[in-house]
Amino acid sequence: MFCRAISGVLAWILALAGAASQPVDPPAGAGHGGDEVRWLPRVAAGGLRLVGPEAVVIEPSDRAMPRAPVLHTVPGDYRLHFPADALGKPDSLAVVASPGASVSVAVEPAAPVRPVTLEAAGRRDYRIVGRAKAADSAGRWGLVARRRDEGNWYRFVWDREREQFRLERSIGGDVLVIRTAPAPAADGRPHDLALQVAGFRLHAWFDDELVLQALDGAHGDGEAAPWQFGSAVDWRAVRIESPVEPRASSALVRSGDEATFVAATTAAAGHHYVIELALDRPHALLPTTAAGFEPWVLQRVAAPRILLGDFSPALGDATLGELPVDGRLSCRLRLPRLRGLAGQVALVRALVITADGDRLAGRTPATATQI
Repeated sequence: MFCRAISGVLAWILALAGAASQPVDPPAGAGHGGDEVRWLPRVAAGGLRLVGPEAVVIEPSDRAMPRAPVLHTVPGDYRLHFPADALGKPDSLAVVASPGASVSVAVEPAAPVRPVTLEAAGRRDYRIVGRAKAADSAGRWGLVARRRDEGNWYRFVWDREREQFRLERSIGGDVLVIRTAPAPAADGRPHDLALQVAGFRLHAWFDDELVLQALDGAHGDGEAAPWQFGSAVDWRAVRIESPVEPRASSALVRSGDEATFVAATTAAAGHHYVIELALDRPHALLPTTAAGFEPWVLQRVAAPRILLGDFSPALGDATLGELPVDGRLSCRLRLPRLRGLAGQVALVRALVITADGDRLAGRTPATATQI
């Protein structure tokens, strides 16, 4: 009886192996959920902003393991913005979400930013952050940094009448506009502003999106405070934080058995990248026992199986290449359609290689999808 049982298990495994060469349709929910776009953010406690045909905000959480939300929006072009955390500021991403697609978003988990004092920051390198709301659409308001007196400072301004962002510098009372950028129309919603001064570098964020940056060395230290003119503004949660550096983020837009992987690596130009597809197991799924476990008989070691991109189109297009100046990449993937892999989870990420190809310089956060 035992021999017949073993023979039956062997026959079942051989049948699975033979079926593994046959293609299989993508699983339900992988791009076949109507016209709505399904978002699966893996952002831990950090939060996320979606800006596009619909605007959605996931507020940061203080919980160590918050519940991952599932969002549904209309299709279209979206920009993804992430708040700063203890490890830095994840770079924003741009994705095109087609009807019925599913989008996985990932950043590495990190603790929330802790406020500091100006004295602890040496009054030189810091980040001032504030949330503001105004009942009218008039006036100008923003943040001031490295303020020595009334006539010497840096200022980040949202000019609501002109619909313009500005970085301004004042020396001896003479105000000079350093940089400008288009701004959204005024509304009655609260908005998050941030101005960072670190060495000669000035950065300004609006609702977690980097809108202005410049190099200037006129002022080396000074106070920080919110600022307003011509409008009654309700400032909340104004605080000082340590400067943040950009860090990697990634997203995978899945539609059927194809996907588009986009990532911000923060690596310098000249680095190379290669796409890595890691399966969570080397063999097909097995039936479980009444206790919910798979039988251990005749199983191989369940180590991940790795597929790497190359110059052939087997895994997709542009799965291996050189990073541009902004350190961003985008590639089209063709996921394997084998019955033996059906239902398995694959982790997709990019490996960043030094310009000389000598060593691994970093990895993007892994996005998950189901084969």
